[in-house]
Amino acid sequence: MEASQSIQLKTEQKLVISQRLQQQLAILHMTLQEVAALANEQLQSNPMLDVAEGAEAVDSPFSDLSLDALEGRLARSEPFDDGALPVSGGATFYSAGRSEEKTADFLDYTYKPESLEDYLVFQLADYPLSETQKQICRHLIAMLDEHGFFREPLAEAAQLLGIDKFELAQMLYVIQSLDPPGIGARDLQECLILQLAAGDCFNGYTVRIVKEGLGLLSQNRIGAIAKLLGVDTAQAKACCDAVRALSPIPTRGFYTGEDSAYVVPDAVVTRQGAEFFVQMNDSMIPHLVVNKDYEALLAESKDEGLCSYLRSNLASAKGLISDISARQSTLQRLICAVVDRQRPFFTDGKSLQPMMMSEVAEALGVHVSTVSRAIAGKYIVCAAGTVSLKSLFTSGYASGGLSGAVSAAVIKRRLVELIAAEDHAAPLSDDALCRMFEEMGIHISRRTVAKYREEQGIPSSKCRKGAWA
Repeated sequence: MEASQSIQLKTEQKLVISQRLQQQLAILHMTLQEVAALANEQLQSNPMLDVAEGAEAVDSPFSDLSLDALEGRLARSEPFDDGALPVSGGATFYSAGRSEEKTADFLDYTYKPESLEDYLVFQLADYPLSETQKQICRHLIAMLDEHGFFREPLAEAAQLLGIDKFELAQMLYVIQSLDPPGIGARDLQECLILQLAAGDCFNGYTVRIVKEGLGLLSQNRIGAIAKLLGVDTAQAKACCDAVRALSPIPTRGFYTGEDSAYVVPDAVVTRQGAEFFVQMNDSMIPHLVVNKDYEALLAESKDEGLCSYLRSNLASAKGLISDISARQSTLQRLICAVVDRQRPFFTDGKSLQPMMMSEVAEALGVHVSTVSRAIAGKYIVCAAGTVSLKSLFTSGYASGGLSGAVSAAVIKRRLVELIAAEDHAAPLSDDALCRMFEEMGIHISRRTVAKYREEQGIPSSKCRKGAWA
């Protein structure tokens, strides 16, 4: 056989994200404490960074008030006189100045327990993956929700990352093989089956209970499950106990960043008459600038080694300053857009309107993933208290009896009220609740009613009968 050589052209997609873009995305995702800690760390290690001096001090509600005092001041509708700047959409923002009398003690923010994300990324080192594949896995890990589930449609996630759907699915399988078992599952059934596969109770009986018998298991109908499996009651009970030992939330017991012992808000929202104001909390982050002395040394020095060192640190310093500024600007615009769309909520603290991330992303001219990163772990203070930005995004349902659509949060609250007022001897079924919502002009399916009921920890009508008496 003769050996031959040939030249072929091949087109393929590769995920290439620069180190600078990775830093921008990471800083956008950080909480205010984490940004402050990063800035302080870089101040110590990068000689080209300095803190601006002589900045005019401006009173900030964040500087001298505790969170409780700040919420109390808002509840009393006391105004903050700080010279507001108008923005579009009727909302207004104004930035807090930097006080020379009181600066943040960044040592308070240097400790953070290992997060689930850190733990998962650490495990990737043991897998024979290319750097590109590991990068995809890191992005998939970042897309997991607070319970460890991967909720994004595979096609959309593949398009977002610019890779083939099959390759993304393969990397998702890698995530699902990591500890804790069940991580990266797309639904509850897959989560439980992954846990069974990782343990000693993986067999046809337990898998069938997960696939077909969870409803029976929730009602403790062991006899019906024994009939489903074709086994005796004792064996059915053993299989049920094995399934009950599984965790529906694989992240349970891990630090996810959502349960911090303290919260530092990124902004405060106040109301004066019919107008709202959004004031950003810039006081915690040191006002970074380029060190003029070292910049002058770079311009004058003839030492090539020194110049190379200073140039590298100068580029790093300018990048960090720009990325922190971009984070504050993006978050500022996003909060203004949220306030403008959720005016009823910021007025009475209850009337949350339907609002999707895609809607805000389109208004700001950014990708929906940017909005997702920007709201993660971010809080604002308003008259209703300290609120996470993420909680202000909720889906909606068409309403004929009310103006516009009704948010999922409002429907859940009304669902709890209806069940609390029901006849305990004859609890309302999901179908009955669905009809009651229809009478209110809210079009919602029975399946959605059941889903929201379960999310509130309320058992079915059969299990509630006589339980509330």
